[in-house]
This record gives sequence, C-alpha cells and structure tokens, in this order.
Amino acid sequence: MAAKPGEHKTVQARILAYAQEIGWTYVPRGRAEKRRGFDHSKATPADRAAEASPYFDDLLDAQVRKLNPKYAEGPGALVGDLRRLHADIAGNRDFLAYLRNTRTFYDKGEGRELNLVLIDSPPRTRPSRWASIRSAATTPRRQSCSSRKWSSPRPRRSAFPTA
Repeated sequence: MAAKPGEHKTVQARILAYAQEIGWTYVPRGRAEKRRGFDHSKATPADRAAEASPYFDDLLDAQVRKLNPKYAEGPGALVGDLRRLHADIAGNRDFLAYLRNTRTFYDKGEGRELNLVLIDSPPRTRPSRWASIRSAATTPRRQSCSSRKWSSPRPRRSAFPTA
C-alpha cells in the first residue's frame, strides 16, 4: 500500500522545487540551524531554537548592503529591527512594508530618507486590483449620443405610467 501524501510531499517539496527553479539555494537543515545560531546543548527543538535568529543574519546584512550601497547602519541593526516586530497584525503590516521596499533609512550624505530595498524585484507588469477598482470608481457615466447629456447606463423607469 502506498504511503499517504503528507504536507512535505504535497506542499513543501513543491515549494522547494519551485524556489530552486527560480534561483534560490536549498540549505540543509543542519547547516541552516548552525547559521541561525541554534543551541544544540538544549534537549528539545523548541529550546534549541529559543534564542536563534529567524534569519541568516550574515547573508541578510550582506544582501541589504549590496542592494542599498548607502545603507550605513551597524551589522545587526536591521536584524534587530526585524526581530523586534510584534507578533500581531501590526507586526505583519510592518514586515510587509519591509518586503514591499517601502521602509526607509536615513542617508547622511544626501540628508534625506531613502527606501530600504530588501527584495530586488522587477516592476509590476499588471495593475493591482485596487487600480481597477479606482478606475471603475472614477470612470464617467456613458454619454448619450442623441442628447449629449450624461446618462446612466440603464434607462430610468418613471414612477408614473406614460400614455
């Protein structure tokens, strides 16, 4: 009898395969735990991960500096900011702002805030769903050809019958 498909086969393996197809590198669990700072002297997995970083701190810092040459904060500043985000809806919103490259850092040389780029993604090619909602809300009503007055898309019914 064949084994039942589990989460690894149906979800995780596919995500890992896709990530590798688009250029990401698979990091084995042991190496990932070492890079994140797991404490292997503890008994349970939860205890080993309690003080570990959720990120590869060295890689995150190197990539941020590569994408933001003017970023001059200390090596652990961004990781600290990300780790201090709250585990609630507000923290999710703040983390999403980082992922969308809308968070900023101060550049002393230019004397202004610059966008902090975490993900170097190409510009969006299709409009967001909000753009289509906005355009629908601002599109004027159809113009009647015969009267050149604005009219609604549907003919209006009169409350009183006409003879």
